[in-house]
Amino acid sequence: MDLPKAIIIDLDGTIANNEKRLLMSIKDVIGHEISLIRRSYDIIKEVSDNPRIRSKIYDIFLSPKYVPMDEPIPNSKEVINRIHKDMGLKVIYVTGRPEKMRRITIKWLKLHGYPIGELYMKKRKYEKEFDFKKRVFSELKMEFDIVAVIGDTSNDVAAAKVNRIISIAITTNFSRNELDSADFIVDDWLEIEDIIKNLLKCA
Repeated sequence: MDLPKAIIIDLDGTIANNEKRLLMSIKDVIGHEISLIRRSYDIIKEVSDNPRIRSKIYDIFLSPKYVPMDEPIPNSKEVINRIHKDMGLKVIYVTGRPEKMRRITIKWLKLHGYPIGELYMKKRKYEKEFDFKKRVFSELKMEFDIVAVIGDTSNDVAAAKVNRIISIAITTNFSRNELDSADFIVDDWLEIEDIIKNLLKCA
């Protein structure tokens, strides 16, 4: 019996631009605004050498407080809807966000018109993101024929590779060199649509 086909999609940096949420989280902790002149993944490290301050920033960032400020990454909503409706793929979101963000995450997805698929979130606070995604991808392979994993970090790519799933990396926060182990590297969601179409033709 053939397994239903599905696509795995990360959230932050892949479909959700969280730069405003990050900046507000930093402001709450250090008391003043900063300019985002470098990629968001570097900023918290540069704000302070104090682990406690970094931890406070992450706690706010990974909370529901500023999620409404997240903005959809261009073309992601339209492409994911076409992948789901026109190509017939089940959409599965796998994110390093903690479980406490589930309600606000679903609300954000609905508000911005994304298809509501299964949503896997971290329940173990200190589980590393790579370990979490590697485990979840492995479990999902038992239930679905995973066409590809779409993400923006090396964790997404590495977790897909360990599970022998095709990885598509989008250059939202990292350069092509930093994502060079991905099967496909793209700069825009429209490129992802074409890749998925070709993968389905070859299946």
